[in-house]
Amino acid sequence: MEREICIFLTMLFLIPFLHSVAGAEVTFNKIGQFPGGETYVMAIKDNTLFINTGPLLEIYDVTDRENPVKISELSFGDNNIGGLDVKDNYLYVLHEGGISIVDISNMSSPMVIGWNYLEEPRHFHLGFQATIRGDYLYVVVPDRFIIYDVSNPYNPIELGHFSQPISTNAIFRRFNISGNYAFIAECCGTPAHLYIVDISDPSNPTEVTRIPQGGRNGWADVAIDEERNIMFALEYREVLHSYDITNISNPVELGTLGSYIYEENPLQPVNSILLEGNFIYASAYYYGVYIINVSDPSNMSIYSKACVLCKFPKAGYVEDIIKDDKNYIYVSHHSSGFTITDVSDLENPDPITWVPTHGRFDSLIVKEGYLLTVAEVEFLVIDVSDPEEPKLVYRPFIWKRGEIQPVRDNYAFLPSWGMWRLIDISDPTDIKVVRDYEEYHHTEGVLRNNTMYAIQGGQFYNRFLIFDATDLANMTLIGEYCLIPGVSSPCHIDEPDTEYLPYSIDVKGDYAYIGVGAKHGIWIFNVSDPSNIKKVGEILNGSYIPAITIYGDYMYAFDGRWLIAFDISDPENPVETDRVDIGYYHPTFPHPIPKWKNFLVMYGKELLLINISDPAHPFLEKTYKITREGAPKTSGDGPFVWFEGDYLYAMDGWRALYVFKYGPKDTTPPEIKNLNVKA
Repeated sequence: MEREICIFLTMLFLIPFLHSVAGAEVTFNKIGQFPGGETYVMAIKDNTLFINTGPLLEIYDVTDRENPVKISELSFGDNNIGGLDVKDNYLYVLHEGGISIVDISNMSSPMVIGWNYLEEPRHFHLGFQATIRGDYLYVVVPDRFIIYDVSNPYNPIELGHFSQPISTNAIFRRFNISGNYAFIAECCGTPAHLYIVDISDPSNPTEVTRIPQGGRNGWADVAIDEERNIMFALEYREVLHSYDITNISNPVELGTLGSYIYEENPLQPVNSILLEGNFIYASAYYYGVYIINVSDPSNMSIYSKACVLCKFPKAGYVEDIIKDDKNYIYVSHHSSGFTITDVSDLENPDPITWVPTHGRFDSLIVKEGYLLTVAEVEFLVIDVSDPEEPKLVYRPFIWKRGEIQPVRDNYAFLPSWGMWRLIDISDPTDIKVVRDYEEYHHTEGVLRNNTMYAIQGGQFYNRFLIFDATDLANMTLIGEYCLIPGVSSPCHIDEPDTEYLPYSIDVKGDYAYIGVGAKHGIWIFNVSDPSNIKKVGEILNGSYIPAITIYGDYMYAFDGRWLIAFDISDPENPVETDRVDIGYYHPTFPHPIPKWKNFLVMYGKELLLINISDPAHPFLEKTYKITREGAPKTSGDGPFVWFEGDYLYAMDGWRALYVFKYGPKDTTPPEIKNLNVKA
């Protein structure tokens, strides 16, 4: 009797606990992160270069400019970095959350010592700016220019700010400080102005005047020649202007360099400028560096050029440009790292170094505790055996933007803009290139038994291909179908065609289903005889179908808004059985749409679990906000998520690769690292 009473009392005690466990929210808990992203901003101190890679601060020793060596790094979590400046032993970091001050007296172990966070995070998909002058730190975020007192680096205090004075979809981008004035460039929208702001009272920055927008894209950058009272203002990607600012409230235009007609523009698209003496150094898209003679502001001219992309073709787009005191120019290259150019001979600037960084992530797979990812121009292997501490293993090779698609346990294909690469992934720590199919750029496919069914786009080759893939390293083309009407094998055209671009493919048995163009829906092919591919039907004509996936007797097609289910038991006559409206979440277009448990998984603003336990009638069961902005908007088609049991590996292409664990919501506060609080 006593034992029964004891058990009864124990159960009474446990009931509230059991109820709380049963009622606990189940979610995807973020447990690990590998940061990466776009390189926008830089700062230099002596022989040390500071750059950002998304939310990651990276520190390089550039004593040997031809061989920079990474010293250390510091992650700012989910907050992309948008501005850097350095003074003495402090690095000033502008990020999406606000500002942080980093003690760099020990470059190998940078430590955050002070911070001031914004009332809510901003979104940085471009470089912005942070500039330290005396005890003041000046920064711009998309909607305001802010002044901080940083005389106590442990406790930076906002003194005042200047907000965008008129409604606009443009953003504050860069600025320059001269005396009691800030010159603020508003960019990338309309209307966009160049503002001159009186900052003599830091608590109350006041507009003096504004220069209206010219061209199409607003103002990208501004530089001030204090000796001559000249302002140089760059319209984004178009025209460089010079102004006399002797009368600060009434700038007078002196001259221009550039043209609004692209073919006639000697500047090409220029992004950022740096003034030194009588020369402006400019970062130029698709080229590298321009050196502009501005000794006569009314007659500016290009003095010389450094073709960075000629020497380092993977360097890519351009962003920030800075110069050290040893006549070297540094240019950040978005998702492709940074370059260094020797400008000791101004007439013959010489690009000497390209250093790739972990650019935005395009796709991922996981194999035996290793995550394999295409990060724009890099192919990376990351050890995720401890999912809480992902670690870079190595970079097997430099690559081209694209994605990774597994085809068999030990092999994967890398579609890209340049070629179709087959790699051996049997040992992830020793990736081997098996073969490059050079002629098949913009190609991806699905393997069924020993046959590869592929689509090739790229606008000049819009075709459906079938290969004998018995030996993946020596595939043989056995079938070809030109998707552009009236074009015959080898399906090549001289003018680009986007109307019949293939976007998606899946195959079941003797039938292939291909999403064609922006308005041709799904074409159905009988492939029982690969040498005689026959088109046997069309469905969803008038629709864009970027994703198709077949599971069992059902095909799921996504048209940008609806996930549509078809019964394909009669393969030539699919019958629509239901559809789910998921357009609000802006899902990406993975090939194929992944399946986890009884769910199709799509990833857009949120992670979507679409229940297909009844395959004819899918429904959206649950959404999860797993990353700040959701799926990456990159050049790849995924996979953007990967499941290993209850572990989810997902990317936010602008910030990081993340590891999540599915289970009860974790309310444990995050561990704080690299932080020093002074009493």
